[in-house]
Amino acid sequence: MLVGARRIGVLFLWGIFSIFVTGCFFDPTIPDQKQYKPLSELAVSDQAVARVYAAAPPFLGPVVVHTWFVVKSANSEEFDRWEVWVDSNGYLSRVCKNLYPPEGEFGLGCYVVAERIGPGAERVKEVLEASVRTYPYSQEFHYLAGPNCNTYAQWVLNQAGWDVELPDSAIGKEYESRH
Repeated sequence: MLVGARRIGVLFLWGIFSIFVTGCFFDPTIPDQKQYKPLSELAVSDQAVARVYAAAPPFLGPVVVHTWFVVKSANSEEFDRWEVWVDSNGYLSRVCKNLYPPEGEFGLGCYVVAERIGPGAERVKEVLEASVRTYPYSQEFHYLAGPNCNTYAQWVLNQAGWDVELPDSAIGKEYESRH
């Protein structure tokens, strides 16, 4: 029994060390954001807007990101944030609307992955609003391989016909293609 416990302890410490080293020595560089207007400018636009955001949690920045959507309808000034979070028991996915502010900080800061303005953005908003009922993985959640927030983001992109490459660190984005 002691050998098994020691092995688990060593693996745990190695995992913590790996996270620390990864978080300290790899720069989770945020891509250039110059081409994206601030949400305050887009709010007064008469066009629909859809954005995919990503943010890296502390210490895991180079390894994993959390992704979400921010959308507004044409002729509206209000943005909504859509994403999946795990329920309080840690097992079920929960599609959430406006749990946090649109660009609310998460970990090492958020950045825009992609943006759509116009009719294509309305399609993304439609998929997001229907996802409360139609997201197929709402009964399961797994932080590492998925389904998780990145599985949800990729699923929404696929349903909306929006060809966006989520970052490599969006662990779980390939869950649907593997199952």
